[in-house]
Amino acid sequence: MKIVSASYFILLLCIWAEINAQTLNLDVVCKLPDALRESSALWFDQDERVFYSLNDSDRKNEFHSFDSTGAWIATYPISNATNIDWEEMTADEEGTMYIGDFGNNSNNRQDLKIYILPHFFDQKDSSIHAEIIRLKYGRQSAFPPPDASKNFDMEAMVYFNDSLHLFSKNRTTPYTGIAYHYTIPAQAGDYTLLPRDSFNTGGTNYLQNWVVGAALSPDKKSFILLSYDKMWLFRSFVGSSFLQGNVTQYKFPFLSQKEGVSFSTNSDIFISEESVPGASVNGNLYHAKLDLTSTQEQGELKKNIVNTQLISDNYLRKESLEAEIYNLSGQLIMRIAPHDEGISFTSFPAGVYFMKENSKFKSKTTLLIKY
Repeated sequence: MKIVSASYFILLLCIWAEINAQTLNLDVVCKLPDALRESSALWFDQDERVFYSLNDSDRKNEFHSFDSTGAWIATYPISNATNIDWEEMTADEEGTMYIGDFGNNSNNRQDLKIYILPHFFDQKDSSIHAEIIRLKYGRQSAFPPPDASKNFDMEAMVYFNDSLHLFSKNRTTPYTGIAYHYTIPAQAGDYTLLPRDSFNTGGTNYLQNWVVGAALSPDKKSFILLSYDKMWLFRSFVGSSFLQGNVTQYKFPFLSQKEGVSFSTNSDIFISEESVPGASVNGNLYHAKLDLTSTQEQGELKKNIVNTQLISDNYLRKESLEAEIYNLSGQLIMRIAPHDEGISFTSFPAGVYFMKENSKFKSKTTLLIKY
């Protein structure tokens, strides 16, 4: 009996991991221009339909624009900046751009900065002078710290409500998977970073769980953390508590050095990728379409799960309620009338399904596992 119970428990854990993960197909849009061999950030300008990106580590103090064919458009040098390790870019509604020079692979830097380019999209001068934010970590006292404490690298940033939101790249050994969320005012000054929230990316393989980019949708209802072979989509959060929302993990078909992500619409995203010599895929711009309707529905279904049932071809309900059957992606596949007690799953393949039953006062979800 104990063996059966343990097996059943393991099965449920595997299924729970499965219902929180989906596959997201990526379509190649173009090759990035030669000027962006180490693209580590991406911003899509909705007004001009133009992409912006930059190179990281020890490159020139400039960033670039290009179009959807991969054709280079322009280069923008920042006169008072150095590129020690540029890793991210974002912008606000007023046309100000923010560039994060906070890459910190060895966790030993004490010169972390964010460059502010006021009203960049309105002016686009040939030589840009930046305002500067200077950063330090409130919980770091050694440079570098012990391996178990190396969580002072950063590659992800978004703007929201007069603030910049930063997300750490965890380099701990052994790997803990914790990504910290920091917030600072979006204005020049000296700031000390203290975590306001965190997210456990899971796993023990850092290459598959590093947080290397972030994006916020135009309607501010969807938030993405990017990694090399997956991304996490957060929905139904309140204000800027992005990491407290319903989360869906999307696996990419392949692992590559994807480091830039940007929304173009509320359901369309673009992802940029570094060029790595010898890699089977590299240096591309990708597009993906998000099914936010099913993602939202799946989040509600998961939140209301009250029971789990193993079934074969038929399932006998205990209550006479109106019901709906959804697949693993949150898509509606069957409606059940209130007095139809028996449900036939004969034509359904083996897998996981949600049964949502609606009463006058509330709805509840039963997780159905067809074997």
